[in-house]
Amino acid sequence: MTSVPENKVLAAPLAGVSDSVYRRWARRFGAGMVFTEMVS
Repeated sequence: MTSVPENKVLAAPLAGVSDSVYRRWARRFGAGMVFTEMVS
């Protein structure tokens, strides 16, 4: 990873939870970086 978000708050990937709506809400509430859900 070459860049670090300004606020350094990350939303970790969660299997079955990290859909696009979750990622949008995480960004809205301050997460500087979000990830797609894990493949299991």
